[in-house]
Amino acid sequence: GNPAGEAEEILSFGVPAGGKYYLRVKGGSSNSAQLYRLEVAINSPAVSIAVQNHRIVAESHAPANEMVEPGETIQLQIELVNNGIFNGRNVQATLNGPPGFTGFTTVQSYGTLAPGAPKGSSFVFALQGDCGDAMPLQLSVTADGGYAQTIPIRMTLGTVTSIFKERFDLTGGLSLPAGWTTSNTGVGSGWDLSTQELDTPAYSIFAADVDHLGTSTLTAPAATLGPLGGTLRFRHNFGTEASILSPMIGFDGGVLEISIAGGAWEDILDAGATFTQGTYTRTFSAAYPNPLPNRRAWSGHSGGWITTVVDLPASLGEELVQFRWRFGHDTSSARVGWFLDTIELTSATCDNTSPVVQLVIDDDTASEWDPLDRAHLTFSTHL
Repeated sequence: GNPAGEAEEILSFGVPAGGKYYLRVKGGSSNSAQLYRLEVAINSPAVSIAVQNHRIVAESHAPANEMVEPGETIQLQIELVNNGIFNGRNVQATLNGPPGFTGFTTVQSYGTLAPGAPKGSSFVFALQGDCGDAMPLQLSVTADGGYAQTIPIRMTLGTVTSIFKERFDLTGGLSLPAGWTTSNTGVGSGWDLSTQELDTPAYSIFAADVDHLGTSTLTAPAATLGPLGGTLRFRHNFGTEASILSPMIGFDGGVLEISIAGGAWEDILDAGATFTQGTYTRTFSAAYPNPLPNRRAWSGHSGGWITTVVDLPASLGEELVQFRWRFGHDTSSARVGWFLDTIELTSATCDNTSPVVQLVIDDDTASEWDPLDRAHLTFSTHL
């Protein structure tokens, strides 16, 4: 070995599989006692399996459109690739899904995956839900040596189209994006771009909590929903005055409102929409002069950025709609305010497809005199 104090380095060596390994270090004969420090750096995983591609190769409904419609059975080819430096041996994959997932062929063997050489196998399953629903699938992959990994595969029923998406980052300055407006009553601050709290760089949009009576309103551009309604998603972060005695009572905070076909503004829930994530947190107290008394609202502290998802029903389909976020505060103490970012309105469509059924006539005759002589018809599908 090298003299004491000099480093010895093994550049690299491969570990073929998981398990317990031993490294023997032998000192030189010139030193009666030596101390060693072992430093290990993992440069490349021995086996690292990922999904390289997935595509629909067969559908139970016609006409085929390379999409999944609610209730349809599909054959999905999933291509795996080994990004490691050793062969992945005895690779097995199992596909699972959320409620609404019915599996028919859910386990496949990929055999040996050599580094960089993709290999595909097909899985057959049905998905049931509403048009536009996200269906997060999970592919559990195992290989010899204790390798195990779960890989997410995201699928959606039908086609989801983004009507608008605003991150408040490409305005060309400190002005609001085109089509977005702000207004206020009383001493409301209005809505301005901010760098204080960000969901995505470089700006969010912010209305301050003020210790005097007033409101700040942010209004989005008008948009037309698809025939099945749509979904409104946004990220927000709020810290506003609320009761410390009751978790149900708020003093300052915000609401979401909608105008349909240019009509009067109303709360999003009164218009028939529902929150599927990030609903209102408190009810404004009527004991203090908040401009939005007795209304459900986001009030208190969100604990950071949260996501709110609003399901817009089919009754709003193909209507011209407009959304606004109203922040109201009373005359007592104030906190920080309300930040908004990453607001997206989407609409889903599903094709009017039908199952393909095959009819085979095995025996087209039957005797009326012989009760045991029957015609035989076989119905089947290709999936």
